[in-house]
Parts: sequence; C-alpha cells; structure tokens
Amino acid sequence: MSNIFDLSLRHRQSLACLLFESAIERDCLGHAYLLTGSASEDKWLLAKQLALFLNCTTANKLTLGVCHTQHKHNDACQNCQWIVANQHPAAWMSLTGDDSKTGKIGVAASRLLREELSKTSPFTRVVVIPHSGEDSFHRPAAAALLKTLEEPGPRCLFLLFARYPQEVCPTIVSRCHA
Repeated sequence: MSNIFDLSLRHRQSLACLLFESAIERDCLGHAYLLTGSASEDKWLLAKQLALFLNCTTANKLTLGVCHTQHKHNDACQNCQWIVANQHPAAWMSLTGDDSKTGKIGVAASRLLREELSKTSPFTRVVVIPHSGEDSFHRPAAAALLKTLEEPGPRCLFLLFARYPQEVCPTIVSRCHA
C-alpha cells in the first residue's frame, strides 16, 4: 500500500484514492479528472494530498509518505510547506469566479490560467476548479478552459469538482477522467 493519501481519506474515499494511487504507481496519471459527489471537503483534501505527493522532494515518498506527514510540518521540504499554506507560486492553483456581478469565472481568468500553464516549470501544477458546472462560467471562459484542457502542457493535473457530471459542459467532461 502506498502513502499518497492519509488513512482517514482513504477510508472515506477508497475508490478515488485507489484510482489515483494506481495511476501514479503505473506512471499513467491523466491530466484532468472530474470529481463528483457532495463531499466537497474530501475533494479538497484529495487535491491537496495529490499536490503534496506530486511535488514533494523526499526520496522514497511512495513508501514513506511525503515529508509533510513524516516530519509534521517542521522539516518539510519547501514545496510541501508552500502547498500546505496554499502559497505555492506554481504548483497549487485554483480557478474560481472572478466576476464581481455574477460570481462566474470570466474569460480573463481562464486565459490567465492558460498563460501561466504555458510557462516552463519544474513542478507538477495542480489546478483545482471547485465549481465546474456550466453555470459557473461565462461562455467564452468555458471555451478558453476547454482549449487549456485539450492542450494542457507538461506536468499539469486538473481536478474539476461538481456534484453531478450532468452539471458540467459535456465537452469539458469528455476531456476528463470521471
């Protein structure tokens, strides 16, 4: 058994944890996943633990766990410290509504994300889209996101959250593992 996810999350979300662990161990992690259901907190925890694992600099992390869990914050690598604090400059991103009137994700935010992901980076960039339903995007923003999902660049992992897959634009769902 690997140490990518903590035991409590593994217990609550066994299928999702097994899916990601298997993909990582076989070196065939996809670039986009749609996480559905009502357990929003678990989705965020899964995303954070994936980001920690994918960017931790500790040797033998698959068997020992990421340095954040081994050292309990004190001696964690810089990547783990930044991700835990939600302050990593390149490996931890979230795309949320920026339109002050509607709360929807605007085209500028989607294009800015695409621009950021086009830059070369030594990190695995984990991008969380916590509200990926059709009603969360202005239409041009959804088109820009679709373009980014079609050509994600190296070492990018998109995690889209929705309560039901039917809430998400079908063309976006078709680019994701569900």
